[in-house]
Amino acid sequence: MVLLPSLGAKFAMLLVAVGYLALSTRRAWSARTHWATAGLILLLAAWVPSLAIVDVPEGGRIVKLCEGAMATVSVVEDETGIARLHINNRQQEGSSATLLADARQALLPILLHPSPRRALFLGLGTGITAFSASEDPMLRVDAVELLPDVIAASEHFTRTFSWRRAHLSPASTGR
Repeated sequence: MVLLPSLGAKFAMLLVAVGYLALSTRRAWSARTHWATAGLILLLAAWVPSLAIVDVPEGGRIVKLCEGAMATVSVVEDETGIARLHINNRQQEGSSATLLADARQALLPILLHPSPRRALFLGLGTGITAFSASEDPMLRVDAVELLPDVIAASEHFTRTFSWRRAHLSPASTGR
């Protein structure tokens, strides 16, 4: 489990198998089956693709892939350029197509409260909702996320949101 985040599932499992082979006695190494097993492990290391399962739509691509100890987090972009955040191959946390709607989700509770000072977001997801709330200088925003890889993946969406907002003209935003 310690090696999984740094090596990925494929190489962490192969390293465990190599470790078991290394613990073998000299007598075991004299058997041909032991050498066959070692050869099979080398063949698997070269031939087997990544064990992370990520569905990529036709014409799409993987923008970011993080295999962690608790989950595989990926940002997958389709052929139109819309990026989606996937945790264990499920879209769970929004997409670049919903950036404005996700940003507005932060504003409604803040506007309904007479004098908000703090906001807590459980689950960071794309980070857009918490990012939008953090633009209020009078508001302290905390976001709690169990998966460190989601935090890293959210940077893709917050950078995109910041860039889009900076490049919108006042006329196109309705101001």
